[in-house]
Amino acid sequence: MSLRRSPDERDGVILILSSAGFFSLMSLAVRLGRDTFRAESLVFYRSLIQVCFLLPWLSDYFQPLPGVSPKKRIQIHFLRGTFGIAAMVCLYHALQLLPLGLAVLLSMSSVLWATFFAWLFLGEKARSQQVFFASVICGGIFLSVFSPTEAGTGWVFNPWGVVSALAAGLFTGLSLTTVKSLRRNLGSREIVFFLGLFGVVWTLPAFGLNPQIPVSLRDCVLIVGVGFFATVGQLLLTTGLKYTSNLTATLCSLQQTLLNLVLGFIILGEFPPSTFYWGAVLVVGGMVGLMRAGRMA
Repeated sequence: MSLRRSPDERDGVILILSSAGFFSLMSLAVRLGRDTFRAESLVFYRSLIQVCFLLPWLSDYFQPLPGVSPKKRIQIHFLRGTFGIAAMVCLYHALQLLPLGLAVLLSMSSVLWATFFAWLFLGEKARSQQVFFASVICGGIFLSVFSPTEAGTGWVFNPWGVVSALAAGLFTGLSLTTVKSLRRNLGSREIVFFLGLFGVVWTLPAFGLNPQIPVSLRDCVLIVGVGFFATVGQLLLTTGLKYTSNLTATLCSLQQTLLNLVLGFIILGEFPPSTFYWGAVLVVGGMVGLMRAGRMA
């Protein structure tokens, strides 16, 4: 008699909470490398490490899936990879221009975009409660972005960073919408492998025109850290999503904002103004309400 039990929602919660920790460390590594590497170079190295890490399991990626044609499978990977890499490049730009906590909070607008795209492309009806909570999120984002800054606090406002962070949320929303119907059919390693593969393909031209090669031990540690933390975080997140609801997954992922605020405070000396916290409360509360309203639809 086997003592092993089937994975359940509790396991999914543990996996997603763990992934938030790894993504927070990845964000910190991206920020620390901003004076040495462009965002596209960091995405290239991350993707390359991701592909190399998962290459030994390559034969597992081509097992047939019931009800999913090979053409449809490739189309899903192409769209998910394209949107995912666009989101990654935008997020890395934002992490290099904004405080850690603000960049991550704004990128969480992906929940808002995912709800909108599900209505636009998947025919999911928008309820009045969803419209209300979407407005709350927008208000929270406005309050967080336009928080006053003070000299010496490390809390800076960069309009291009804000645009990049919001664009990262938009592309992430598109990516989530693309894979929503197939997330239980595709293996976690397959999804993460092809995300890395498309990352290498899409960023190789920019990297080739102006390559940035690590020349010091610190550069190498940062590059490996970005790739390792991102790969493990992505695997944990993709696996955890199979066992949790959208609401539970969103609540667990929001931990990343808090972790980045702590890391930004301790390591980078970033001190958020009080108005930022009020904006963050509105964003998080709006996301929770939006997901609950969507579950009841």
